[in-house]
Amino acid sequence: MKKSLIKLVIVAVLIVVVAFLALHGLQIGKYVLKPVSSAISLGLDLRGGVSTEYIATDTTMDNYESLLEGTVSALRTRLTNAGFTEANVAIQGTDRILVEIPDVDDPEEVARIIGTPAHLEFRDPNGNVVVEGKDIQAAGVQYANDEKTLYGVGFTLNAEGARAFENATREFLGQAISIYLDDELISAPTVQAVISGGNGIITGSSTESSEDSYNWARNLAMLIQSGALPMDIAEVETRAISATLGIEAIDGAVIAGIVGLILVLVFMLVMYRLPGVAADMAPRS
Repeated sequence: MKKSLIKLVIVAVLIVVVAFLALHGLQIGKYVLKPVSSAISLGLDLRGGVSTEYIATDTTMDNYESLLEGTVSALRTRLTNAGFTEANVAIQGTDRILVEIPDVDDPEEVARIIGTPAHLEFRDPNGNVVVEGKDIQAAGVQYANDEKTLYGVGFTLNAEGARAFENATREFLGQAISIYLDDELISAPTVQAVISGGNGIITGSSTESSEDSYNWARNLAMLIQSGALPMDIAEVETRAISATLGIEAIDGAVIAGIVGLILVLVFMLVMYRLPGVAADMAPRS
């Protein structure tokens, strides 16, 4: 009987310890045990954040459904690259995309990043589009001069884009192929040689400082990489959502569960004494 009582006390102590850790967590050196309230992945209703809704501007395109899914994937990549790994991107109905980002400190900044997906175009001297953002497979910052003081955006085109770009640089050798982002001219480099293989570089102003040049190239690379959307979409609404339940609700739920467990143990102890409590603590198959 004495041994059984000792075991029961040990089990009860373990329950209390586990309950405490669930509520408050624990840190020992570099090892951290998060409390339940922070370990659970929370949505907008619990943490607040930003919700943005987009609509497809043209639903009559060929392979429309595939293009819509590709756009969702591109937006997910865009948000992940920007550090919003918990963002939710989903298709709503037949022509809308809902983007939800929980736990955002600066909603206006997020709205700026995801509000208007960049549309990139390379245009020949006649104003005809040579390649678009969807033809770019990769884009990243790289040095734009031998002194390594200025930066540019190196890019790689897909097979179709590479062929079109090579033909354009051959036809307009010595002339400018302009680069537009959302119909705004960002660069108009002169074609110095026929560019084959699908690899090129976008350079900015040579009068910028090295730091400004790097920041310009980094931001442009992110826009190009994330702006390569398979279809055009328009923003319908962007709004900040405040938490309606809060983390306190999770803490309350955990406390309620612990109180309920204690009440059951007390009831079993009063009604059946030690065998009742032992039955509650026995493992279930």
